[in-house]
Amino acid sequence: MKMDAFREKLMKFAAALNNNVILQIIRDAMLAYMPITISTGLFLILANFPIPGVIDWVCKVFNCDFFTFFLTITQLYRVGLGIGGFLVLITASISAANKFGANLTQAVVTAVVSFLVLIPLGDGFTIRQADLSANNMFMALVVAITSVWFFKFLSDKNIKIRMPKSVPDMVSKPIESLIPSFLVMMSFWAIRLICGAFGTTFANVIVTVLSTPMKYVTGNIFGVIFTQIFSSLLWFFGIHGGSITTAFVSPVYAMLSEENRAAAMAGLPIPNIISTEFGNFGGIGVIGAVTAALLVAKSKRYREVAKVTGVPCLFGVGEPLLFGFPLLMNFTFFIPFVFGNAISSIIAYIAMKIGLVPIPNGLVSPAWTTPILIKGFLTVQSISGTLLELVQLVVITLLWIPFIRIADKQVCEQEAQAEAAGDDDDDE
Repeated sequence: MKMDAFREKLMKFAAALNNNVILQIIRDAMLAYMPITISTGLFLILANFPIPGVIDWVCKVFNCDFFTFFLTITQLYRVGLGIGGFLVLITASISAANKFGANLTQAVVTAVVSFLVLIPLGDGFTIRQADLSANNMFMALVVAITSVWFFKFLSDKNIKIRMPKSVPDMVSKPIESLIPSFLVMMSFWAIRLICGAFGTTFANVIVTVLSTPMKYVTGNIFGVIFTQIFSSLLWFFGIHGGSITTAFVSPVYAMLSEENRAAAMAGLPIPNIISTEFGNFGGIGVIGAVTAALLVAKSKRYREVAKVTGVPCLFGVGEPLLFGFPLLMNFTFFIPFVFGNAISSIIAYIAMKIGLVPIPNGLVSPAWTTPILIKGFLTVQSISGTLLELVQLVVITLLWIPFIRIADKQVCEQEAQAEAAGDDDDDE
């Protein structure tokens, strides 16, 4: 009864988080930005290829010097990852407009102008790339959500120019949005003036109020452990944990990854162990169930399920395993299921902290479907990444083995009883 009450409270809490519009907007914005981080990161591999002879060969083929080659390749970074904050502003604005029911085009355009108004201009009225990067991602999310909400609020209050019904929507919608857009942009312009009067910028305010505290809370190994355990706990009760925790941690991890990339391209030490790429070493947990079952299970059920679900698990798809064993709401597997990913993260953190494995520099961000062992190698561009994943797999498998033995023994008894009952039916 106590466990049922706990489960009910947890599900209500998770449902409240999952249904929160703000968290949904942040989650959708970060997921939409993810393909950019993966695809543009591939070009950073070419720009910083570890084998000099390959770069020399490419330069010879295209008849260019290394400097020209480097600028050409990194251009894709500058227009992708290099303006990550601005891209998240757009994705968050689109999501907010859809969630709030605002005019999509006008709301997004208003949010873009509002964001740019807050950025200080350099000599010649230029905008620094750093102000558009992932370092300003928190400001981008704040501006996107608040500007679209305010735009929708003003529109709902009929603070707009009314057009006759005979005027086509393609003409009336932009005109009706004129006053709400103007008031939203003027509000952010006023914020800029107020910040300037105090000798600061809105970006600095956001960093002080949101970014820095979130970085200290989630941007360390203790935050990772808590997030992993909380996400796995939600999954155990059948709630998609990742969809909830992504909204909290993704902006922080993206900012830390951007700092790592900037340091790597400048030839400086990588400052942050925790980043988006570090998460590639934190999902070994449920794979241990498959390997443990293949090693020690004697029942037909667990061995067959392990064979079927093994390949999807290698590619990061764990749903077949969750429902096949099953792992959800199976209290026999509670400890390894809930704590497995956290343990794998601790192993990775220690290995990087003491220098056995390079810290991910953010130049490569493999897709989540990249097979285990290959993903580790690509993430740190070293065979030590593969060895780290191998060690994690061994440790997590050992964690799962005793619990697999317990569950397997029960299933073996059930299969034996079923076979005995079948034999009795044949005799009759």
